[in-house]
Amino acid sequence: MRNLTLTHTGLLVWLTLATVATSVAAERWMCPSCDEMVDRAAGADLECHACDGFFTEDDLTWYVAHINYRTRDAELSFLILPEDCGIFRMDGLQALDGEGPYWVPWAKVDFFIPRMRLIHLLDGRDLATDYPKGPTCPKPPEFVFEISDEIIRNDEATRMATREVESDMAALFVVAGNEEARDRGVLRFIEEVEAGLHPRLPRTAARATRPLPPVIPNGVPVGELADKKVVVEVRISDSREVQVIRLLESSGFAALDNAASIRARGSGLLGGGELGVPVPGTVLFNYTFKDGKPAVDVVVPENSIWGDRATRTETEDK
Repeated sequence: MRNLTLTHTGLLVWLTLATVATSVAAERWMCPSCDEMVDRAAGADLECHACDGFFTEDDLTWYVAHINYRTRDAELSFLILPEDCGIFRMDGLQALDGEGPYWVPWAKVDFFIPRMRLIHLLDGRDLATDYPKGPTCPKPPEFVFEISDEIIRNDEATRMATREVESDMAALFVVAGNEEARDRGVLRFIEEVEAGLHPRLPRTAARATRPLPPVIPNGVPVGELADKKVVVEVRISDSREVQVIRLLESSGFAALDNAASIRARGSGLLGGGELGVPVPGTVLFNYTFKDGKPAVDVVVPENSIWGDRATRTETEDK
C-alpha cells in the first residue's frame, strides 16, 4: 500500500491504491523491449527469452500518471481502486487482439483514451482495449483526490477554490506517462471527436438558459453606443459554478462593461457534458446597442468544453 502526495499547477491530488487481486494463472504480456508475447505469472517478474530481457514491476509502470480529468490536467500517484478491476492495473493495461486479451506494460504506452477504447504506443501504433466496465471490471477504477480551480473575475485578484472529488475512470479523458504525451492525447481526443469519428460520445455544449439583455448605466451616453460592443467570456465549471468571467472586448465605457459582466453572470448558465460526465464549458455574451436598443447574442465557441485548451495544445505541438 502506497500513499503519495503530488503538486501540479493549481492542483493538489491524492490517489490511493488497494493492490489489485490477481490470478495465479499465467497472463500473456507484450515484452517492453521487443514486443514478443511472453507468458508471465501474475505478480511475478517478466522474463523474455527472445531478447533476454528481465523486467520487474518497477520497469513496467509509470508510478506517476499525467491525466486529463474533465478537461483539466493533473498529476496522480499512479495507484488504483477497486480490487476487482481486471483490465486496468498498476503494471499494465489489458488490450485485445485476434487471440484474445493480453497485457501491455504502461512503460510502452504513450497515452490511453478510455472512452475511445484506444491505447497509443510510444512507437505510434494504436491498440484496441475495452472500456473499464463489464465482466472483468464490474466497477471502473476509482480515484479520490482534491482539485483546485482558478476563479477569474475580470480585474479582481485571481483566487483558488478547492474541493474534494471522488470519481472513476469515466471522468478521465486521457491517461499518459508525461505531460507531453498527455497533450498529444488531448489533441487526438479533440480532433477525433470534432471529426465525428466517435459518434458514441454524445456531447452537450454549455448554454445560457436565460440570457439577460444589457443595461445601460446612468451617465453612459446612449448616442455614442451605436457601433459599440461588449464581449464577455463566461466559463462554467463541471460543478455548475461560474469559474471565469472575463471581458474580451470593451465598449470603452467601464461602467457599461461592468454592467454587462454582471448581466452575463446572472443569465442562468448550464455547463457542458461528455458521455454523461459534466465538464466545464464556455459561452460568449455579445452585447450590442444599435439604435439605443440593448441586445444580447450568446455564442458557444468551438471546443467550448476545452476553453483555450485546443488552441494551446495545437500551438505547443508545433
